Amino acid sequence: MNKHHYFYISIGLFLFSAFIRPIGEDGFNWGDVLFHAMGLPIWSNEASFDGLHYSVIFYLLLAISSWTAIYRLSNWSFTRFIVYTILANILISPVIQWSKEEFWGSYNDLRSIEYHSSESNCHADNHEDKVQKIQCTIVLTNHSDHTLYTYIKIPKDIHFGDASPWPVEFHQDQYGQPYQLEPGKQTLNIASTLPTGHSQSLLGDWSNIPLILYYDKKAITLRAEQPVFLP
Repeated sequence: MNKHHYFYISIGLFLFSAFIRPIGEDGFNWGDVLFHAMGLPIWSNEASFDGLHYSVIFYLLLAISSWTAIYRLSNWSFTRFIVYTILANILISPVIQWSKEEFWGSYNDLRSIEYHSSESNCHADNHEDKVQKIQCTIVLTNHSDHTLYTYIKIPKDIHFGDASPWPVEFHQDQYGQPYQLEPGKQTLNIASTLPTGHSQSLLGDWSNIPLILYYDKKAITLRAEQPVFLP
C-alpha cells in the first residue's frame, strides 16, 4: 500500500473513533456495545462498574494515533487540519445521537427504557420511629412507540448493605400499581420507606443509583445510560 492508502485508512479509523466516543453527561458510547459484542471486559472492575474503562481507553488510543497519522500523511497546514478535525466531530455528533435513539427504539419492552442517572437522585430522612422515608426523582425515556408498565426498586446491596433485608421498592400508588411510562422522556417523583435499624449513614442525598425495572416476570438493571444488556 502507498501513502494515499494509509492516509484514507487513517481517516476511516479517526471517524470510527469519533463514532465510539462517549456522549452526554452519562457517557453512553458505542465502544461499550462493541466490547460487549466481542466478549471483552468493559471495566477493570466489572462487578461495580469502576476502575479502568477499557472501551474509553481504546477510543483515546485510536483517536490519538489516527489523528497523528492523518496529520503526518497529509500536506495540510496545522490550522486547516484543526478545522477539519472540529468539523468532523461536529458532523458526526448527530449521527451518534440518532443511532443511539434507534438502538433503544429497536426494542418494544423494558429494554427500550433509557435511564438518565445524571438527572436522577434520591434523598433519605427519618420519617417515623424506626422508619426512613426514601424519596427519589427518576428520569427515564421510553424509546418505544407504546406505553410500558414497570415497578421500580433499588438493589439492597448498593446503598443499604445489612441495613435492609430487602430492596427498596416503589409503586405508583398504595394499591401496588405499576408505573406507566408513555413514549418519550419523563420524570417520576417516587417514594418508599425503609426500616432504619442502624442505618443513620443512609440519611442525605445519593446519586448515580442503579435501578431495577421489573414487570410480568421480566426484570432489567439500569446503570447510567449504558445499554441494558451490558453486565
